[in-house]
Amino acid sequence: MKYRTLMLSIFISCVSANTSSTKSVIETEQSAGKINSSSTKKDSAINGTGVIKNLFESAADGSVIHIKPGTYTLDSLITIDDKSFTVYAYGVTIKMKQQGGYNAIRFRQISVANGDYKGKIEWYGGTFDGNRFYQNTPVANRDKENKLENPQLIWDAEGNTGLLSAQRFQSVIIKDVTIKDNAGEGVVAFNCKDVTFKNCVGKNGLTISQNNPKNPLNTGGHGHQWAYFKARSEFDCHALWDSVYTDGGSIGIHYSSNHAGKNSVAEINNCVIKNPLQDAVHIEHCKNVIINNLQATGDLVADTILYRPKIHVGNECETVHIKGLFLKNYELDFNQGSHLQKCVVEDFHILSEVAGTKNLITNAITVKNGTIEGKFNIALRSVNNIINVKFTGKGNKTGKAFSGSVYVQDCSFSNLAGAGDIEGLGKFTGNDITDCVYGIGVTGGDFLEVTDNNFLNIDKTPISQQKGVITLLIKGNTFNNIAMKAAGDEENCMLAGSVKAGISAAHVIIKDNVFEKNNSGAKTNIICSRNSNIETIWIHDNTGIGNYSTTASSDANKYLPKSQEHSAQLNFMPGKIFVNSQITDTVTVSGIIPGQFSQASFSLKLQGCAISSYVSAPNKVIVIIRNNTDSEIALKQGKLEVKVY
Repeated sequence: MKYRTLMLSIFISCVSANTSSTKSVIETEQSAGKINSSSTKKDSAINGTGVIKNLFESAADGSVIHIKPGTYTLDSLITIDDKSFTVYAYGVTIKMKQQGGYNAIRFRQISVANGDYKGKIEWYGGTFDGNRFYQNTPVANRDKENKLENPQLIWDAEGNTGLLSAQRFQSVIIKDVTIKDNAGEGVVAFNCKDVTFKNCVGKNGLTISQNNPKNPLNTGGHGHQWAYFKARSEFDCHALWDSVYTDGGSIGIHYSSNHAGKNSVAEINNCVIKNPLQDAVHIEHCKNVIINNLQATGDLVADTILYRPKIHVGNECETVHIKGLFLKNYELDFNQGSHLQKCVVEDFHILSEVAGTKNLITNAITVKNGTIEGKFNIALRSVNNIINVKFTGKGNKTGKAFSGSVYVQDCSFSNLAGAGDIEGLGKFTGNDITDCVYGIGVTGGDFLEVTDNNFLNIDKTPISQQKGVITLLIKGNTFNNIAMKAAGDEENCMLAGSVKAGISAAHVIIKDNVFEKNNSGAKTNIICSRNSNIETIWIHDNTGIGNYSTTASSDANKYLPKSQEHSAQLNFMPGKIFVNSQITDTVTVSGIIPGQFSQASFSLKLQGCAISSYVSAPNKVIVIIRNNTDSEIALKQGKLEVKVY
């Protein structure tokens, strides 16, 4: 089917009260898609409500429309139903009249139900001007200084559909479009299948925020999330924002719904968002989120704002990949992060200049290859894995880099209150901690490792325990210029004036560390406190350690000055092991204590089973053989060997 091609040539002399037909203001040409304007003169402002409405109503479904450059003022919303169009509006401004409302043009497919799609809307070029200083909806007039004379919200019966909107189309493309002075939504694609915003600009939109006492339009955290460019869908929508630039307003880019379509995708590439009062990007109820090369800067953010502007991703988002991110005075928040299955943030730089900032990234799974600097309380909260991130505090060492993390590797921390708190089956390895008040805290878990780190110029405690740990391993670290505690100090367990490991840790292993210098002149480098919960303390093969002291009341505390390896071997017949089941056996190994490392091996092929072991009590090792395959396995008699060191 060949689409008809329409040309709109509008002349001031033709627009009058007695205009009798659309033919007086448009010329129609059906020749092979070639359009030639009958005039090159650029018109001044035209009363365009009737003209624009008649143009679309008279055009056939699927028409290509060229609007002649000029300014067209609208006094009400224009709604066009059940038609597809391709519109070229370069050099065109569509402007709302004073008291004209805040919605301009709406395209709808009303003959299809929600969840079905039909046709397309493509709009290329042009400017939509909301003329927000002269609208009574949704707010009273604002003066030239953007001050609200009457802050009362006045909702209009037509709803907030946007200056340009499309509903239930198979495809929507918005390219080279500028939104300015919008009092409500800019461009909205509602329940459409494929949506693209490309090379678009939004500027000087109405500022509205949740919980901002300085903003007269503070909504108390309830609704009114207005954006320049929004996709809203309860179904499988793929929305793309490519090379979008916005400045001011409430939200730059927005994807939302009441629930997520199972294949829904929000993708943002090469976009710049400046100074939105609410969120730079707000995405919720979308299964898959992809962000590449996003800059969001908040030069206008003040430390008195209670609702901190964000990159907000949450509510049913499952897979998120963010690469190439620059944030200034904004947070990245994965709200309701329990839905996340995969979440990676990489290649980023975050700068926080605002005092009172609580967190910079919240509820992510993996954060890697980036830098964070400035003022914050806890930079990364509830981020599982942190890899190769540089943290630099500004001011008086008041912030921590992370809290509630499990794995932290190859990071650097400087000028902070401390690196942070690690928990669970946690590992803190290969990091540099310099010029901080504290080093790290260990906050509970079965087995925590602090290995191969450099602690330099720590004012107080390099390693401290806040909650119970069953086994704590401190190995291969370097401590230089550490604040020392005096011998006999009653704190729980100190390593170079440092390790409070005795609150409830059952087993503490301190080995292969280097102590280069302390800054207090104390003679004791390790102090293990009075705490009957400590069953074993294993200290050996450290360099420059000097004296040590154990003051725990329990006779179970041990000091092993040298590493020793113990082993045992016996005949063992595992027999049948059912699917997802395991068998255990206890092996006696003399001279060992809980907290030592153990290894187990079996002389026959394990056929896909896994073998592991641990020291369960003095002189006792538990060996576990588990069948993780999808079939039953039978193992014959062989040699079972255990090594403990």
